[in-house]
Amino acid sequence: VYDSGDKGESFYDMIGTFAQLFSPAELYVQDSYGRITGLVDGQIREEIPLSWYDAERELVIILGDDGDYQFFVEGKANSTYGLSLSSGNASNITFFNATDIPTNVGEMHHYSVNWSTLNVNDTAVNITVDFENDGIVDHEFWSDATLNQSEFTTAITPEPETEPEPEPPIIEENLT
Repeated sequence: VYDSGDKGESFYDMIGTFAQLFSPAELYVQDSYGRITGLVDGQIREEIPLSWYDAERELVIILGDDGDYQFFVEGKANSTYGLSLSSGNASNITFFNATDIPTNVGEMHHYSVNWSTLNVNDTAVNITVDFENDGIVDHEFWSDATLNQSEFTTAITPEPETEPEPEPPIIEENLT
């Protein structure tokens, strides 16, 4: 979008949010009104205003900055995926990248990003994992601007239960 002339004198920064998946999964974005853009059960949905889904690139593009978006990845194979999220404009863009994240068929991963603190705060991305996609969160954790397989696996692996230390035996002495 230019401000004057055939091609104008200056180019306005396009503000937007972008989400790209590196399969085997389905990606969709949901706004605060429940509208969805992305791939859901093999069907393309483009409900968020000024948004579209590029199936070839597994990419959601949303123009404008008027939304609090949630990002969902549903596993379609027992494998790993990558996810790149970004928000901002040409002069100020913020990224979140996840690499080699394990998933299984039907597993749902939900990413919620606080864009305003992502470059400042070490824990600005909230991630929930629902193994059965039954609406019950099995694990929840926070990430910084990058998440790798080791960090993800550590976050969803339960701590081993430890047995409490047994009380030492009480030894009664006969003092007579």
